[in-house]
Amino acid sequence: MGVLVRPLAASDSRALEAFYSGLSQRTRYQRFFTSKRTLSREELKRLSRVDARDRIALVALRGGAIVGVSRLTRTAPSVADIACVVSDRLHGQGIGTILIERLAAIARSVGIETFTADVLADNDAMFRVLERTGVELERGKIEEGAVALSWSTVPTPATLAAQRERVRRAEAASMALLFDAASIMVVGASRRRDQVGAQIIRGLIASGFSGAIFPVNPEAYEINGLKSFGSIADVPGPVDLAVLALRPDRCISALEALAERGVKAVVVVSAGFADAGEEGLAAQEALVSAARAHGIRILGPSSLGFFRTGENPLNVSLAPRTSERGTIALAGQSTALSAMILAGADSRGLRVKEFLSAGNRADLSLTSALERWHSDEDIEFVALSLESLGDPARLVSHIETLSARVPVLIVRPPNEPERGPADTAREASPLPDRAINQILDRAGALRTKSVDHLLDTLALLSREGRAHGTRVGLLSNSSALGATLRAAAHEAGLDVRRENFRVPIVGDDRFVSRAFTAMAAPGGVDCVIAAILDTQRVDLVHLAQALSTLASGSAVQVLMVVVSDEPRVRVLRSALREDPSLPPVFATASRASEALATSLRAAHSRVRRPRPVPATRALTETQLEHARAALSPTPAQGALLGALGLPFNDSRRTRESECELRLRFERDDALGPVFTLALTGIAYEVFADASYARLPLRQGTAEAMLEELEAAPVLDAHVPRDCEGRARLVEALDTLAAAFLHLDSLTSLTLNPVRVHAKGLEIGGCEATVGPPHGPSPDLTTLEP
Repeated sequence: MGVLVRPLAASDSRALEAFYSGLSQRTRYQRFFTSKRTLSREELKRLSRVDARDRIALVALRGGAIVGVSRLTRTAPSVADIACVVSDRLHGQGIGTILIERLAAIARSVGIETFTADVLADNDAMFRVLERTGVELERGKIEEGAVALSWSTVPTPATLAAQRERVRRAEAASMALLFDAASIMVVGASRRRDQVGAQIIRGLIASGFSGAIFPVNPEAYEINGLKSFGSIADVPGPVDLAVLALRPDRCISALEALAERGVKAVVVVSAGFADAGEEGLAAQEALVSAARAHGIRILGPSSLGFFRTGENPLNVSLAPRTSERGTIALAGQSTALSAMILAGADSRGLRVKEFLSAGNRADLSLTSALERWHSDEDIEFVALSLESLGDPARLVSHIETLSARVPVLIVRPPNEPERGPADTAREASPLPDRAINQILDRAGALRTKSVDHLLDTLALLSREGRAHGTRVGLLSNSSALGATLRAAAHEAGLDVRRENFRVPIVGDDRFVSRAFTAMAAPGGVDCVIAAILDTQRVDLVHLAQALSTLASGSAVQVLMVVVSDEPRVRVLRSALREDPSLPPVFATASRASEALATSLRAAHSRVRRPRPVPATRALTETQLEHARAALSPTPAQGALLGALGLPFNDSRRTRESECELRLRFERDDALGPVFTLALTGIAYEVFADASYARLPLRQGTAEAMLEELEAAPVLDAHVPRDCEGRARLVEALDTLAAAFLHLDSLTSLTLNPVRVHAKGLEIGGCEATVGPPHGPSPDLTTLEP
């Protein structure tokens, strides 16, 4: 079950009174320093009074009842006294930590920088809560058994690490509600084979799921040999997970009955919600509201479901079959694209360990799945279809963490409203789509052009692993097909070192062996693409086996391009499904070349993966104090840059061999702190030539951003890469990025122009805007498992 965290409302008075009345005598004493059983009307009125600035309160709800409260009362311009209490039966489940973290974020947004609290010395539970938040406590004297505590609301490495760890545990727990379910109820199960409920039941049975399955259908006595129940209330025993295959209005009404049975998570496979216009969107909002009120997590709506292979397999999806146990994790969003990915994976013989379709992403999203897969050492490859980004900041952070361990492939189809709910992240961010792509690239994602490109690359990586180098050899038994292969390899940017387009394919393995061995000899190539024009005189499966044997003995990757008729290709693909040691097979030379180029990028990016740069790099506390002073009460640009040790000269003058740049730092609503770099003039204003990165910058990112500009040759001509000015520019970029992260009140910073020459740089224009730090909206509701 989850908890819903939201601001206290005027209508919560009775629920608040019930909550305080239900606390144990000890907990009441620790909160109020008195053991009185009930609150007076005046006390209840005081505790219910909030104004979203000086008196703020948050409540945690489960099943519609308040189970926790945190509140602050401003006692000075930047100081507030806080209190927090949680229902006795839920101590130790992290609710207090969540409430205090949320309260601190809201406090920062209204200018509160310090929390104070008087805590009884024997209140071990409260001290544990504060310890889990990672704050550095300052302890005062103990008076009358209470300790005066104070701490900063400003995030520190310790508090951010503690928050990330809590979120990690929460996301892993939310996925465990699905994948670790021991009993499953299917509401809307049917005896008609073409109905969604019937497909879910068949999939569960066929997968070999060892837990209890409870079909619910008032018009059936049994379904697929399982006893059917007339209603949710009739189902015996505990139920971990429910699948809803009902009309949208009936899905909403079913949630209350599921909550009474203690169901923790629900998969909604039904369509007709946000994917069906305004009326459906309203139904989805009602569904989410009902689920959150009862602490139930939702996958979907319009989800294809999920499955797991291997030990204790589980198929809660509309997939007609699952693969053998493998090392691949797949995730999609819409039902249509998820089905397309699964069909393509099956045709290529990919072995998938876990699959999840997030559907409309009303609650659970792909980020929770990424957290689960990061902790699973059996997962070696991850592939995602991202029709929308949901929470881009969290998504990018998860991809960055996961891609340090395994390749993460993504495909981003166009965000067309008719395919499902619009991408609110793209609507919230003024940044262009190319900015999001660059940020995903820097996080380590391997972007692909299409579903086929994604699955082709995944087939190559999962079957052949990562290449040891980039040298490519081309083999073929046809000069015409070889020429096509050469052109495709050149188009994909492959480094072709050797080619042989006169290899006889006549059923004698020795010809193929000699040609392959000549290429794979020491000092030869690292990858071989073998393009075969089928003469109908050779066993294609045997040829694939021979190439696999040769490759395994030489540590060289091998790919096959086969041009043949459909029946013979079908036999070959059937063999691929049965034997994971066979090389990947492609229908065209261009698809094989693109897949190889992407897989080589995966190996290259892992070798050159930059390490994070500390946020405080090149900055001292004194510099930061002077910078903060320069921003208050109104920004003083010269003083700000001076505090950071950067030269400022706003007088117009021209220097020979000088290049001008435009730098901008901003706090994007969707992506968080983002840095944009461009050369001034036509390159940026007309052609939108710019480099983007999400902060903090990693080691080497600043130089990489300069090199990625289309106008980079102009910069190189004026400021060569090995000159003093270039080094100073990179140092300035790292300093500015670190400062922007630390200066919470700085909402944007634009430097234009930044004049760079071979000996150094100077900033000719600076525009800074300040405002309250970004915090969660008071209306934000978040469900935590």
